[in-house]
Amino acid sequence: MLVLAFDTSGAVFTLALVEIGPSGHRCLITRTGDGISSHSAKLPPLVQQVLLDANLRPKSLDLIACGTGPGSFTGLRTSLSMAKGLALGLGRPVVGVDSLTVLASSAGDCQYVAPVIDARHREVFTRLFRHNPNLTEPEPLTDIIVASPEKISDIFLPLVPAHSRVCLTGPAVDLVGPLLAPFEVYQTEPPSSETLAKLAYGRYLAGDYPLNLGPPIYIRSPDIFKTWTPPARLAKETGGGGIDKA
Repeated sequence: MLVLAFDTSGAVFTLALVEIGPSGHRCLITRTGDGISSHSAKLPPLVQQVLLDANLRPKSLDLIACGTGPGSFTGLRTSLSMAKGLALGLGRPVVGVDSLTVLASSAGDCQYVAPVIDARHREVFTRLFRHNPNLTEPEPLTDIIVASPEKISDIFLPLVPAHSRVCLTGPAVDLVGPLLAPFEVYQTEPPSSETLAKLAYGRYLAGDYPLNLGPPIYIRSPDIFKTWTPPARLAKETGGGGIDKA
């Protein structure tokens, strides 16, 4: 099965073209963004170029996989729109995997993993995972949370046995690493699209995915809702209370 996978949840996007089967996988092409170019401007032509480089037609793809966040609002909309468009146009299934699970899955032999993604405003998106040899994916021990780096230890350490190894991973490690002395920094890379492809393939085989992909994982409302004041006409039409910001 040929899987095209991409994640645009952070400042740097990743993309991979992976051939996967019962006997294993082979990564054909990987690409990483420069952290400067807009995802919406860069991703569509990059997908086209990757297929050209691999001497493949779009119809050769068997599965589309994308990261569903949490992360950048604009980046996530780009990723999901691209994935849905490809899936619809090619008549192929599409599987989404949250970006924290992808990060945790890449953390090698770490039993406990705390991936972190920049949430802006001096906060990070994170979740505590435990690797279980009986499961194909890391086991989440908490919900996805958004918190200041100073609070992560207080939230996670009570859930971890004393003297256990806890790996901190993800693109926001530099924001929180110095504040989490009990944690061990594993890596600071963005979510791996090669890992994303393998996770999506597993979910596809198990039938463990929504047919319509579902919405991106935002966790909190866009910043515009914190500062935007509706026009007087709209406020009047909604009874003077503006819009519902929930």
